[in-house]
Amino acid sequence: MKYFYAYFNSRRKSIVQRLARGTNKKAINDTRLREYVISYPSEDEQEKVGHIVDDIFINVEHYKEKIEKEYAKLENLI
Repeated sequence: MKYFYAYFNSRRKSIVQRLARGTNKKAINDTRLREYVISYPSEDEQEKVGHIVDDIFINVEHYKEKIEKEYAKLENLI
């Protein structure tokens, strides 16, 4: 559930468009919202994906540091 908010927030607009009713002011009533099914991977699959994403972030941070060091070396040459 670590990344659920990001996923849900990215899909929020399409969910609201499908569920909202009204002519002047669109609204979602609680009955329609309760009937909406949100599919998501099993907890085990979420864990696997979470670990992959965490590893990617670690690698990004590592390479960012390397780039910053190389950039600092270039700055010293100028």
